[in-house]
Formats: sequence, structure tokens, C-alpha cells
Amino acid sequence: MYNEKPMKPLAPNPGEQARWDHTGLRRRMILGAWEEDLEEELARHLPADRREAWGPSDMSSNPFEQITRQLSVLYHENPAITNMNGDIDAMVGREGLVTKAGLWQLMQRAQQMVIGLRESIIRIDVNPHTEDSPARVPGIQYRLVTPDLVFCEAHPDQPDVPVYYQEYRLRKTSSGYHWVADVMDIRDMNNPIFGMFEINQDGALGADVSEMYMGHPTHQGADYPYRDKDNVPAPRSQAYTKVLATLRLHPSMSALNVCRSVITASV
Repeated sequence: MYNEKPMKPLAPNPGEQARWDHTGLRRRMILGAWEEDLEEELARHLPADRREAWGPSDMSSNPFEQITRQLSVLYHENPAITNMNGDIDAMVGREGLVTKAGLWQLMQRAQQMVIGLRESIIRIDVNPHTEDSPARVPGIQYRLVTPDLVFCEAHPDQPDVPVYYQEYRLRKTSSGYHWVADVMDIRDMNNPIFGMFEINQDGALGADVSEMYMGHPTHQGADYPYRDKDNVPAPRSQAYTKVLATLRLHPSMSALNVCRSVITASV
């Protein structure tokens, strides 16, 4: 089944591809999926006959994962959320929508990813209340997205305001697995766009497949659904960054020595 899944297409440009490659290594190390990276490092140090004699690779020690996990303590207890303008118990109370959607549990992992990867993103979906909706997610869903799947741009004069979001997602149809990009583009506030598009292997966007996966055409212009209280187009995701900088994602070399030393020490 795993081998049926196609390779992830390239990033939109070489700079983003370098960021994805480095961030992907960090993500795999946090998730314990770095055996292939270790094998590549072993191949750089050992001839094939010596490598075969060594036997299975040793992944028992991973200080990078341990350090990032131990630093992630903000959400060990549910935060207390208040609002001076009214009662928000229906949202964040014990039986509130946010609480039932499991946001605070998700943020425990999200904080570790922010520390280890420098950024992470929480995607937010609001679903209608129907009989088919999962009971544990009554109307709201939160999803953690790592930055090695995202191409993002910020407003040129407001680096903390996102105006373009493109996320690679692997989706399954009757014909197999396909890489599809979720695109939210509010660079033109008078013509915002939200849709889903095929991704060519070179990273370019292909055909519009919004109707196939969303059940309706691309949202565009006045049809764009995600707006703030003043009816201004807005993204439906929240980016978390380790430092106050810009929402144009960049690779960070901080803690690179810890990340690489784990692999080297396992050789």
C-alpha cells in the first residue's frame, strides 16, 4: 500500500525545496522516522561489506527529539481562556467546541514541532452540524501541518500577515493516490481565491480539482468564505513561529548541531 503512493512533487522553487528537505529531516527525527537518513549517513562512512557486518542501525538515542519534547510544556494543562466582552463557555468550556475538538492536546505536539522545526501551522475547519459528523469533533476541526508541506507568502509591508498559503496534501480517489494543493490566495483582496489544484511533479499547479474534493467550484471573489468580522478576506490557518520574524517560511540553522550530531553519534 505504501509503495502505491507517489513521490511528493518538488517545491515551487529551489529555495523552498532546500527548506523542505532540511525541515523534513527534523520532522522525521521528532517522529522517529529517520532510519533512512541514518542509513544514508552510514553509507557515507562505511563500505558496503562493513555496513552489512554491523547489522541493524541503532536509533535508540535521539537527544533532538528528547530536548524538543522536554521543552514543550505550555499545554501540559489546558489554558484558561477569558473574554471580557461576553461568555465564551460554549467555545472553550468543559463541553465547548474547542475543547471537544482536542485543540489543547494537539498543541502539545504542535509546540514540539515549533521548537524543533521553527514553525508549524494549525489548519482550522468548521463543519456543519449533521448526523454524520464525528461526535468528538462537533463542528470544529484542528489539524497540525508541518512547514515541509507548505509554501507561504506574507504581505510585503506586514511580514506577520499571511496573504498566500499553498499546502501539499496526499489524497486518495478510486484511481489511487494523488498530490493536491490547497490554495488560499488573498494577495488581491478584491478577488480572493480558495481552491484545490493538482500538482505537477515540477511543483507547478495543474488542473483545478476543487469540485472533485470540495463538492463545488473554487471559491473566488465575493464567494470566498473565510473573512474577519469586518468582512475582509482572511486565511483559515494559524502559523506559529519560534521567533518573531515573517510568515514567509525559512530554514533555520539553530540547533543544527544537535540535529546532525544525533545522526553522527548513531554511526
